[in-house]
Amino acid sequence: MIDIKTHTFTKQNKVWTNKVLDYYGEDLFAALYIVFGVSKEDLLSKTRTAALALCRKVHATVLCLEFNLHPEMVAKHINRDRTSVLYYTKNHDSDYEFWSQYKHSYNVVSQHYNSIMDLQNIMTFYDEKISERKQIEVIQSRLDELVKENNKLKQEIKTIK
Repeated sequence: MIDIKTHTFTKQNKVWTNKVLDYYGEDLFAALYIVFGVSKEDLLSKTRTAALALCRKVHATVLCLEFNLHPEMVAKHINRDRTSVLYYTKNHDSDYEFWSQYKHSYNVVSQHYNSIMDLQNIMTFYDEKISERKQIEVIQSRLDELVKENNKLKQEIKTIK
């Protein structure tokens, strides 16, 4: 599990979440089929049966809480709005404590996902985004310096005239 307190960029990085979901998405849907017997098409449909709702809730909650993926991107991944995913994660503690079927499903899916998703590989996606961001920050700071230098030269030219 990624420590969200030390990796604040992770929770806010939608591109990183999309890379992770694109890379592992089909394997995650296959795991859900094994655990719940729910196909990808059924999961992405607008059908609101209790079994599908539980499956979506567990899937989204594990991805958001265990792997710190961005809730908005997880919502798009399961064809839902972000408020649904935020609702799932908000109610996780009470559901886990008082709803035995949810607790069992959450534990099984979490175990499957931990075996599917390689944390080193996920961190590689993360490290790539961090290095890109650092490069952008270096370029931005150099650009700011050049703008200041340019303004200074413009002032000198004005004083010479």
